[in-house]
Amino acid sequence: MSPVVSEPGFAYANETHGDRMTEPSLKSIQGERNRLWAEARLKGLAKDTPIRERIAELDAQIRERKAKASA
Repeated sequence: MSPVVSEPGFAYANETHGDRMTEPSLKSIQGERNRLWAEARLKGLAKDTPIRERIAELDAQIRERKAKASA
């Protein structure tokens, strides 16, 4: 079996980023939060709905990442 050769300028995800690829970036977390918040606002969802609970989880992740980055 021949080895896989990558094209110039191309790298597999695990070749350059290691374990970080399993973690979503801060921007993607903020984007998901903003999308869910807009949906919750349009629908007028109560605080105990799954979408609002997910927003709270994302807020906690954002706070953790910002605290980790500033430390």
